[in-house]
Amino acid sequence: MEDKRAVTIISMSHNKDRAEVVVKTTLANGKMKSVTRHINRKPDGTWQGIVSSDRVVRNHA
Repeated sequence: MEDKRAVTIISMSHNKDRAEVVVKTTLANGKMKSVTRHINRKPDGTWQGIVSSDRVVRNHA
């Protein structure tokens, strides 16, 4: 089951087809971590999910 621990989007700036998203997440040990992620706009106009090789964001976003 996926853990939905708090992920807060701190800021998001974007242009036509690329966005930079800063998320703050709580690690398993209780520490906070801020991670910057880049997401792209898909051809149909929707945004990709905040998914990356970063395990924290992938597991909690």
